[in-house]
Amino acid sequence: MIYSVVHRFALTALTVLPLLGGTACNGHTADEPDLTIDDTDNITFTDPSVRNPTTTQTISRFKVWAVNGNHILMDGTIVTRQGINTWTYSPTVKWPEEGSVDFYAVSPEDIPQEGFHPLYYRNIHFKSDGATDLLVSVRMGARQTSGRLRLNFCHTLARVTVSLSSSLSDTIVQLKRVSLLDIANDGNFHIPQKTTMQDVHDDDITDAWTVYNMNSTSCDVFYTEDYALLTDSPLTPSGKAEFFIPVKFSPLVMEGYLHGSAIEIAYRLYDRKTGKKLWPDDNTHNQLIPEGLPEWGAAYFSLLDNTPGGRWKAGREYHYDIKITGPASLPGSRAKSMPGITIKEKDR
Repeated sequence: MIYSVVHRFALTALTVLPLLGGTACNGHTADEPDLTIDDTDNITFTDPSVRNPTTTQTISRFKVWAVNGNHILMDGTIVTRQGINTWTYSPTVKWPEEGSVDFYAVSPEDIPQEGFHPLYYRNIHFKSDGATDLLVSVRMGARQTSGRLRLNFCHTLARVTVSLSSSLSDTIVQLKRVSLLDIANDGNFHIPQKTTMQDVHDDDITDAWTVYNMNSTSCDVFYTEDYALLTDSPLTPSGKAEFFIPVKFSPLVMEGYLHGSAIEIAYRLYDRKTGKKLWPDDNTHNQLIPEGLPEWGAAYFSLLDNTPGGRWKAGREYHYDIKITGPASLPGSRAKSMPGITIKEKDR
């Protein structure tokens, strides 16, 4: 049987209150850089203490736009950490004498902002490679008299991880690939027109996404040129795809061919004593042979049916703990060997 555990992960925030520390978008503490002003009235950045890491790495650079009415004060300016308490950018910008300033910030700074314009078009066209965690911060209506200004960077993507194991004592289980099928590889993120704060609801960020296509898309969470052996100690692959656009899943159905949002596990089984290949065999349905891997079999598990709410959400982690117990069957089959998924969800 396959068991899946889903956890939430804290929305890491990038804040601007060094004396108080940082507060994550979901209420968890994080240490983050600060936007403040100095004696020359320049907009400056400081960071008074050691930072906690983001999901992928400590934020050391980000891109920011600053708008005062119809005037762009910062136009995709790169802000870079130079050391503890030291953030730099060029050219420096002074606070305007009148009106407030709206800030829009993105990390990593090298994500293409195709078509983004802080006055007219506030969308980011994002192509997911599974390895990049897109963080966005908005601070509306800031003024020089506001003092230190909070920039809460929120995770806009869902994080997906897996663990795999097998308790079969008389069978060798070889794992080749773990893939996610019929998910979104690209979409538009519509930057919110309100300050991202610690009490921003997850749905506000999740619903900011518009996706283009989910059909025939796939991403490998795990792949090896040889194979990995599964034991009763969970294998937790890392360093490949983890971050995905939050989407509503399509149903996994068999209509001449198998399609829909699913987790695909490519593996095969051998008798431990004789070395004989047990599965897949000549009787294995062709829809259980994964694309590009003719010598392997695959199990498919519906993401729609086995994920709370039938979707991923931004700023949450979904960890699937998978246990291989034997050959796979087609989804919907009543075969005794067909694994199931049990979902649990809790705060991380």
